[in-house]
Amino acid sequence: MVINVVLLLSINSLKAQVLWYGDPDKSVNSSFRRFDSGNAGDDCSNQSNNNSSASTVNDSEYGKVWRIQKPTGQKRGEFARTTGTINNYEPEEGDFVYYGWRWKIESTPNITSGVAVWQWKTDAGDQNNTQNYPLNMGYGNGTLTFSAWGPCFPSWNSCSGSISKRKTTLWSKPIPENTWVSFVVGIKMSRNDDIGYVELWYNGQKQTLSNSDFQDYQVDISSDGKRAFHKTFDGKVVYPKWGSYNSNACNFNTTTYYDEMRIATTLESAMPSGSDSGENQLPVVSFSTPTSPIITVDEGHNLIVNVNASDPDGTIENVKLYMDNVEIREEVNPPYEWGHRDDLDEQLKNLAAGTYQIKAVAIDNRGGTSETTFELVVEENVLSTPDFSIEKPMTLYPIPVVDLLTIEIPKAEISNVIIYDLQGKELFQSVLDKESKEKFSLDFSKFSKGVYFLRAQHEGKNIQTIKVLKK
Repeated sequence: MVINVVLLLSINSLKAQVLWYGDPDKSVNSSFRRFDSGNAGDDCSNQSNNNSSASTVNDSEYGKVWRIQKPTGQKRGEFARTTGTINNYEPEEGDFVYYGWRWKIESTPNITSGVAVWQWKTDAGDQNNTQNYPLNMGYGNGTLTFSAWGPCFPSWNSCSGSISKRKTTLWSKPIPENTWVSFVVGIKMSRNDDIGYVELWYNGQKQTLSNSDFQDYQVDISSDGKRAFHKTFDGKVVYPKWGSYNSNACNFNTTTYYDEMRIATTLESAMPSGSDSGENQLPVVSFSTPTSPIITVDEGHNLIVNVNASDPDGTIENVKLYMDNVEIREEVNPPYEWGHRDDLDEQLKNLAAGTYQIKAVAIDNRGGTSETTFELVVEENVLSTPDFSIEKPMTLYPIPVVDLLTIEIPKAEISNVIIYDLQGKELFQSVLDKESKEKFSLDFSKFSKGVYFLRAQHEGKNIQTIKVLKK
């Protein structure tokens, strides 16, 4: 019974993550708004009387799959929009979703010039159409390309010169005809090219993107090369089209096949089965603040933590921060930071004296985890040990300090003093000689304004820690 319940919950969770499925066991209109079988009013010069057709066939490897047949003399044969009568999803600005499918193509004769086989298409509606297709895939001469198209203002056809001048090729791959391959395209939908972006997986592996074969337009590429920032939403709505299309397609009899067509909120749910061609590479995680493996602060300190996290073959799902294995909070989007807001992360505020382990755990899109830790030592404002008799505490003046800080230690045994910044990073250490043990000065003029900690030690043991304000 427990196994059945767990299985049912897993199935329901997967269904919740899948927004749309192109089900080959149902009619075309159950999953797609329409099938574009020809191009009335925009015919080929060798226009055929035979329309393109959509059907299903039993594939020897994958079972029942979709098939689109486009004859020579027809300009297009395409599934258009994922707004069917049963399976229905229409993109909205601000969405981030994954489009996944398995695909192969064959043609007579072999395709020698680029034919569009996937489009991210604009429906202008009552708004301007500045990008007829913000993204597309083309196939020709045995190579598939993935391209972004820059906008033209106020409308797509108002710019001078060929629209191809606004294309930049993000990725290309030799793929022989009649070969099954899989794709997942992750799209953050935005009219703002600083917010919108696209990512690509080919046969289960995240691809590196770049600008190539461009003229008037380029996208911004992330530092790791895995994300292209681009205006991905235009007009009234954008939508996908699968098939074959354009004037080059007029010259070829093409057949395209599709399997496991999904739109999902997670990469795993969108990824066609069997696409994983290698072991998952675990995420990389580190602390950017603080950077030391051991930091020491005074009691009452408010801790700020920043984490860097990336994944070499996928994406970061979330980063969690723990104190002594008790979760503080989860961050799902960068920057991954804690302690910056007054209304969050109370565990990091007004720290009590003690020793704590701070741990960050990064989880990638395939469930892989990596972690990093540092030790946090929170000391009382004045720490003493029974090994030493301190009749008078260490005295510092002036506080706040501007340049020289005077330190008086009349009777304590102290061998060195250390200056730390607010995050526990050691900035300076001075070893005391016999002449300077009772009174000496430290130069604070080289430090920026802020809070520091001065710690006195003797033979490696902490004697006293005092907070110092630098003006």
